[in-house]
Amino acid sequence: MIDISKLLRRNDNKEELQTEFNIKEIEHNYDTIIFDGPISFNGIITNINKIVTVEGDIEFKFKINCYSCNDEFEYMQKMNIKETFMQSPNEDEYPILSEQIDLEQAIKDNLILRLPTRFICREDCKGICQDCGKNLNNGKCNCTDSKIDPRFEKLRQLLK
Repeated sequence: MIDISKLLRRNDNKEELQTEFNIKEIEHNYDTIIFDGPISFNGIITNINKIVTVEGDIEFKFKINCYSCNDEFEYMQKMNIKETFMQSPNEDEYPILSEQIDLEQAIKDNLILRLPTRFICREDCKGICQDCGKNLNNGKCNCTDSKIDPRFEKLRQLLK
């Protein structure tokens, strides 16, 4: 929780905020993401007529397995967030509770909504061989391309 009591007493005021959050893990799709360290936030908190806006960058990293080749890799990212906090929030805003805001929950929500659904270790990841399971990023496998789905056998004969 971030104490904003001084900020609420002054209208049209901004304060810089640099802090870290020790979020250990979040559930994302079917993965449990375990962070390698704290998530850092660097931004500005603004109060205009008791409507508090928090805008800034979060930086984080974690290890995860590649969806394509299954190798573990380190995923690092910096993302911009902008959230609004109010005394009587709508569904798109967060509440101000006893002159404090729960920025950690806003960060978790942004991560869940904005992280990719599939994590790929690199743009040109070749994945694994469907037959033998070899990681094709480490070289070709010894499988032959002569295997064909029996449903396409007639098409292959036509192409001869």
